[in-house]
Amino acid sequence: MNYFNPAFSWYESLFGPTDLQKTLSAFPIVLQGSGANAFTPMGGLDNTWIQGRRASRVRQLKQELRGRMHDPVPQTGKWLKSVVQGYFNYYAVPGNLDSLSVFRHRALVFWWHSIRRRSQKRRINWTRMLVLAKRWLPPPQTLHPFPDTRFAASHPR
Repeated sequence: MNYFNPAFSWYESLFGPTDLQKTLSAFPIVLQGSGANAFTPMGGLDNTWIQGRRASRVRQLKQELRGRMHDPVPQTGKWLKSVVQGYFNYYAVPGNLDSLSVFRHRALVFWWHSIRRRSQKRRINWTRMLVLAKRWLPPPQTLHPFPDTRFAASHPR
């Protein structure tokens, strides 16, 4: 959960409340942190939201799908499969399945939006998109073992 801190230094200098205790009592959530630690990572403590480089990859994917809007569905599906599989090849480490699922779901939603924008007839529904996802997008799975298993195979004792 992202915590809003009204006493954050730069915020206070611009929009600071005149009565801090009154402001604190107006917020129903617990305010924690100060300074640079006033905010938790986007998406909360479970880190299911994509951040950093992966977020920029999602933006690139959205733009590229918009450019491929009028390409045939099998051609776009084949391309999207290679993109998602490449993402999984890099990020599919143990404990990261939630992030992989989020990326796959967002890719599917962006593809769905681009297909729905192809014409003024909205004929494709989410059920049909799930069929396309099953056909073209690989399911998220862990591809890399834990480091102790990986090193034990290459460096036996």
